[in-house]
Amino acid sequence: MKSGLRIDVVKGIGPPRLIQYALVPSPCGRIFVALAPGGVVYAGFAMGSSAPLAELKRRWPEAVIKMDRAAVSSVMQRYWEGSGKVRCWMQGTPFQLKVWRALSRIPAGTTISYSRLGKRAGVRGAQAIGQAVAANPVALLIPCHRVIRQDGSLGNYHWGPERKMALLKLENH
Repeated sequence: MKSGLRIDVVKGIGPPRLIQYALVPSPCGRIFVALAPGGVVYAGFAMGSSAPLAELKRRWPEAVIKMDRAAVSSVMQRYWEGSGKVRCWMQGTPFQLKVWRALSRIPAGTTISYSRLGKRAGVRGAQAIGQAVAANPVALLIPCHRVIRQDGSLGNYHWGPERKMALLKLENH
């Protein structure tokens, strides 16, 4: 991954009317990615279930949700090439948005502790920072896998410590 990629975290206003999704390959497993006109609204590793699609329908019941592999692949290609800009359209509390913006600025190949992340985000409260990281709906693009414990251990990761380690190794190749 090159460092020319910029991730923009923008606050989503109102529910999206259209969401396009697809399962796309990655070096660490298939990823379910969903886009709204404002940007990526969800990205997470596919674990063999339809849970991500059900979550989209639960969160945005009024949206038209359709598969569009070409649109999703275009965004993810920019991510994997590490060039251009990818926009993430996020809905969360002001606290979460601050943490997610700080997460988006952690360079590939580096890690940061929860406390340092809080300082960069201008927020306090280790538990609340950890909860905001865990609530990140756009994993990988907003790199929650780059956050580690103060003692240098990996800490928690929604998709398990093996995948977290694999992502960190991939970024350090």
